[in-house]
Amino acid sequence: MIRIHLIFYLLFLFGGCKLKSRKVVEAYNNGKPKIEHIYPNKNDTTTYTYQVYYRDGKLMYTGKVIKGKYVDEKKAYYPDGKIERIEKLFYPVTLNDSLYDCQVFNYWNNGLIESSYTYKNNKLNGTEFDYDSLGRLVRTDDYINGKLDGKEIHFFPSGKVRELEYVKNDSAYGFAYDFNEAGDTTSAIVHYGFSIKGVFCKRWLQKNLIQTGSYGDSKRSFVIWKWINKDNRVIKKLVDHGKNGVYTPPLY
Repeated sequence: MIRIHLIFYLLFLFGGCKLKSRKVVEAYNNGKPKIEHIYPNKNDTTTYTYQVYYRDGKLMYTGKVIKGKYVDEKKAYYPDGKIERIEKLFYPVTLNDSLYDCQVFNYWNNGLIESSYTYKNNKLNGTEFDYDSLGRLVRTDDYINGKLDGKEIHFFPSGKVRELEYVKNDSAYGFAYDFNEAGDTTSAIVHYGFSIKGVFCKRWLQKNLIQTGSYGDSKRSFVIWKWINKDNRVIKKLVDHGKNGVYTPPLY
């Protein structure tokens, strides 16, 4: 009776277990695996762990595939085994990566985060954060549909704002400011493409001077540069016909 029960137990044990298997998809010329699939169930080749190795056999990259699509996270590793990059997928992704939406985290080799950003609709969207190797925030950039749009901010190591620039359609557009660590504005400029009462460029110079640039006619065929003192009096004026339609703010 005991023997019969043992037989039924072994049949249940081995019959109910899913046998794992490994498949070397590509190998180095030294015989070590380069790409390998690890199947939790050898009878289901649509679900597996995808692993890529360095030539010395250390793990370079890993991802999880379920029913023929990447899911959860993709991870990349430095040659010493430390994590280099994590891509957190928002939904299953086809193996050809034709549509790839995720949140990305890159890491310095010391384990601290280097940058983070988000892909939506297969394009950069939202704010990108960049950090130095000590973990301090050094820069942020706003993106909409893959292009810079919003603010670009640079930071002092103390965390205070060093530069603030407004951007649109991948270009500086509007006001840009420089600050010292006390929070005082050290310089400011209005970039091309942004016009306030006909003034498309405005710079705050030393010695309490302001430089403005305004188009001289409706065809924008020339620019009039003015230097204005603290009493709002024009002390210098210059007509500029530009070069190939480009106007560069002249030095005083």
